[in-house]
Amino acid sequence: MILLKFEPELKGDSKVDKHDGWITIDSVQWGTGRAVSSSGTGADRDTSNPSFSEVTCTKSMDIASAQLMQEAACGKTLDKATFHFIQTGGKDVSGQEFVEIILEKPLISSYSMSSGGERPNESFSINYVGITLQYNQFEEGGTVKKGEAKGYDLKTNKAKNKI
Repeated sequence: MILLKFEPELKGDSKVDKHDGWITIDSVQWGTGRAVSSSGTGADRDTSNPSFSEVTCTKSMDIASAQLMQEAACGKTLDKATFHFIQTGGKDVSGQEFVEIILEKPLISSYSMSSGGERPNESFSINYVGITLQYNQFEEGGTVKKGEAKGYDLKTNKAKNKI
């Protein structure tokens, strides 16, 4: 399960423990890369600054939909967006977060909705100036071993730790 919280809050309809009011997301896609060029034998390589795609989310229409559409149209920069990927199975780990992604200064850059007569599906994209990713590992018995947060500041083009 993927849940999303914006600050200031855009209200979702999640009732998941510790995530009440978060937005339920069906899928998330984003990536990063950099150009690499090599000369001659390939021993010398030059790299560009990284390029980060916007984060694209899909979801079913819910209480957050109208607000997401308005944010895409108005272009207001928010303070933070936090994604939690939640473990939903197993007696010892249900409800635990195994991935956290934090976006700094998110801006909803696009919104679209489609339906063939059933519940509408939505897609929206988020632009940002900083990103942090953390993966948490579960030990036997359900204890969490927190991973080290790693990120990137797009304003300074430098790696960084948690926002």
